[in-house]
This record gives sequence, C-alpha cells and structure tokens, in this order.
Amino acid sequence: MRAPQPSDAELALRAQAGDRDAADQLVTRYKVQVWRQVWKVKMPAGVEPDDVASVGLYTLWRCVLAWSPNGGAIFRTYAWTAVQRAIFREAGQQKRQLDRQPVQVDEDGDDTLVLVPAREPVELPPGVSEWVGELSVVERIVVERSFGLDGTPDEPSKIGKLVGLSIHQVKTARERAMATLGL
Repeated sequence: MRAPQPSDAELALRAQAGDRDAADQLVTRYKVQVWRQVWKVKMPAGVEPDDVASVGLYTLWRCVLAWSPNGGAIFRTYAWTAVQRAIFREAGQQKRQLDRQPVQVDEDGDDTLVLVPAREPVELPPGVSEWVGELSVVERIVVERSFGLDGTPDEPSKIGKLVGLSIHQVKTARERAMATLGL
C-alpha cells in the first residue's frame, strides 16, 4: 500500500523551510498543468511556447516560496492565478516586443525579420551547472543573474524585482550562495 501523498500546503511549507525535494515535488505536481495552459493560449506569431512556459514554471516556483496558509487561498488557487497571469502577460510582452522589431528588406525586396536575442547564454565549464544546481531556487537565480551565467549580468535591483527581494536581500543571498559553494 502506498503512503498518502503530502498535501500542497504541507509541501509548500516544507519548501519554504528549505526542503528542496518538497519544492521539486510540488512543482512537478503542477508542471503538466502549466504546459496545458500554455497550449490553450493562442500564441501570436513568433512567440515561442517554450519561453512562455518557462515564465509559467518560474512563477510556480515563486508561488511555492511565497504562499502563506494564512493568506486566505489554498495553494492551488494562489499558484494557478499567478501562473495564468504570468503566461498571458509574457505572451503579450513577447508579442509587443516582436511588433517593435525593425523589419529589413533583403535584396529580393522581401521583408525579413531580424531578431537579436537580448541575452546570449554563456557556455559554462563542465560541472558548473551541477554545482550551481545545489543552491536553493532563489540563490541559483541570484548567482546566475549576478554573474551573467544565463547572459548579460544584471544589477541587484533588477534581480531583486525578478525574485521579489530588496537589493540588500539579493546581496545577502549571493553571499550565502557563494559560501555554500565554498567561494
């Protein structure tokens, strides 16, 4: 007989206390639903569903860390509302960004759309991804964004807005992550 599955609330509280397995289990529980929602949205031409889904999954992670049982909503409602908003917002932002891209005309007179990614990922040395993977979700994002592991380095204020922390908290998270990594 299988042991009963822990509730969303129990997993969220354990994740907030630092249990990474609980966070992974909760995100895995809702990952398929995030993808279903992305595929239900009529994506504008040029908008990549994978990019929109990654924002939805990232929002789900943030909900795991931010949800409070005293907030008046069950985890599923809290997270799903935030994920749906993030998916719609991201699809719209990408559409607006594509609409502002310059259109060039090639030698044949055909319109061509030239897109230049805002962030070029950095190829990491072997083992660094696993090393950074040992960090908590927030610490991982702070380290990746601070040192430009996923593209151009960001300022602490921009990282703070992304993960919902103050500049001081971003710097503290970066220091804690570096201590965890032994640097």
